[in-house]
Amino acid sequence: MLLIALRYWKEAAIALLIVVIFFVYLHTVKLNSDIDKLTVDLEVSQKHLEVSQNSLKELKITVDRQNASIASLEEEAKQQLSKYQEQLTKSATVASKYKKQAQDLLNRKPQPNMNLCDNANKLINEEIKNVSK
Repeated sequence: MLLIALRYWKEAAIALLIVVIFFVYLHTVKLNSDIDKLTVDLEVSQKHLEVSQNSLKELKITVDRQNASIASLEEEAKQQLSKYQEQLTKSATVASKYKKQAQDLLNRKPQPNMNLCDNANKLINEEIKNVSK
């Protein structure tokens, strides 16, 4: 038996080599198929990446524009608030002045030798003169 095995060892080695080459060929075909699929996946992924990068650029531009608008509105609001605070202070001063004038009018005593209507007319005429000044 050993003689038979020794006699056909070349044929066996060639058959084994053919089997190995066939399996290497099959594996190479499978790897090439995988490479083709991965190449397609890569191209799709690159297109998605490009779309995402463009969207990100547009989003950044929009956010920057929005932030500038917010800053502008904030500055405008601060200016209006300052203006309204000044007006409020002026109004409070004027109101205080008129309140004092009204209190002064209320505190005046009518002259005893005049009736109430004549006292009221005299008071009104004095105020008209004061306003005209």
